[in-house]
Amino acid sequence: MPDDENVVLTREQLYDEVWSEPMATVAGRYGMSDVGLAKICRKLDVPVPWRGYWRKKEVGQKVKPPALAKLSASATPAMREVTLRRTTSGSAVAEPSGPVAEQQRYEALEQNRIVVQELLTDPHPLVAKSVAALRRGKCDHKGYVQPKTGPCLAAMVTLDSADRAMCVYDALLKALDSRGYPVTVTTGDQSSTVVRIGEEDVAVLLEEKVERVERKPPDAPGRRGLSYGSEFEWVPTGRLSLKIDHSYLGIRRSWSDGSHQRVDRCLNDFIVGLVAAAEGLKAQRLAREQWQREWREAEERRAEEARRKEEEAARVRALESALAAWQKARLVREYATELRRSGEVSETLEPGSPLDVWLRWVNGYAERIDPMLPTPTVPEDPGRPDRYGYNWAQEAP
Repeated sequence: MPDDENVVLTREQLYDEVWSEPMATVAGRYGMSDVGLAKICRKLDVPVPWRGYWRKKEVGQKVKPPALAKLSASATPAMREVTLRRTTSGSAVAEPSGPVAEQQRYEALEQNRIVVQELLTDPHPLVAKSVAALRRGKCDHKGYVQPKTGPCLAAMVTLDSADRAMCVYDALLKALDSRGYPVTVTTGDQSSTVVRIGEEDVAVLLEEKVERVERKPPDAPGRRGLSYGSEFEWVPTGRLSLKIDHSYLGIRRSWSDGSHQRVDRCLNDFIVGLVAAAEGLKAQRLAREQWQREWREAEERRAEEARRKEEEAARVRALESALAAWQKARLVREYATELRRSGEVSETLEPGSPLDVWLRWVNGYAERIDPMLPTPTVPEDPGRPDRYGYNWAQEAP
């Protein structure tokens, strides 16, 4: 008996299934993820339960599913039905695991939804300090408020959006504290806001978009045109963007105000993004540490190989030096022997004569340079020769 079979589902049948059981359960029945099933539903224009729907049903709240829209008579069969492979064994797709998946499940719960207040009544300590710093600040050429003194959260906003930006930060920081993710503000040339997640520091930034608008030159006769640098001005838009201030992580890094979305409602998703960024930074750190370890190990191997080669070269130099001294001592003795024989034959070798004195010195010199005398020892390295081939080793007098 086969473990699975192809099943043709109409839009109506798919609608009944996704609204009778959670998406993950229905998707597991067809051997796919809930994300894959949601894509099929969008293709067939089938609405799916929103976040928190099943939680409301569990606590007894009355929730009404949206009606299934009717298709026009010209709709193709591909828009009316879909073929799926049903797993008869009932095995479901394993839920994703890891810190990001766990954070997603936590943020999806209705009781954990982050709400931004319209007014600051009991601000977070960092928010209170930032408000004081912004009030003492001045605006730059783009209209962004630049705090003059004191720690301030990373916010590039104009005066008109400063209050709302601090409300967003207040809700975000309180939510991060409750989740065990402390937030700090670093000071320096440019302050930054850092969220500590595990062993990683994730920088965040709240920024308002400003638009560059060209200025029109005056129409009145006799008026001079616009001076250089004043041809345009920066106009605040009030649209905020909450950003993860890191690059090359391969994740979503910005949540912005739009026609169907406001940053205020994206804080739960932003926290999931922070965890994903922390995982990306952790992977980069571990890869960097692994590279550093491998580099150090390679350097140690190179140093050990160089030390071994130098040790071998020193032994070779010591051997060659000993051989040269030994051969020289033998040659000196042979010279002394031949000289003595010639002196005796010519009867010029007499005690105390110059030749006799010379021979005694030659024999003594041979004994001094002979590495075998007075007892054999391991020869020492005379050292590396200089670039001219001399090692300047001092010979015995």
